[in-house]
Amino acid sequence: MKPPLVPEQPVPVVPQDGLRRLLDACAGRDFDARRWAANPRARTALTAFAHNARLQSPWAGRLYADARARGKRNPHATRIVARAWLRVIWACWHTGTPYNPRAHLAEQRLAVA
Repeated sequence: MKPPLVPEQPVPVVPQDGLRRLLDACAGRDFDARRWAANPRARTALTAFAHNARLQSPWAGRLYADARARGKRNPHATRIVARAWLRVIWACWHTGTPYNPRAHLAEQRLAVA
């Protein structure tokens, strides 16, 4: 077997000007600064949705209760529920189907238990 051919110059994945803009935008920022660069309005909306969902949806309530039983505090448990709902929303968006609680596997498992 022959070794792979390595080009003399690296193949650009991002155009040079795009890479320069990205590096300039991140200059002087450590991890914590970038971590909190998320959209705070979207974060607030999603956690508020997760809080209300845990009061209305049996599987979200069970997910929240399980997180609390594992020793998670309220904000962390709410974020766990929010992450689960994001996965559901993402799946609905990509498949082009509306959310149907009867078709949701977590709802089905809870109904059987």
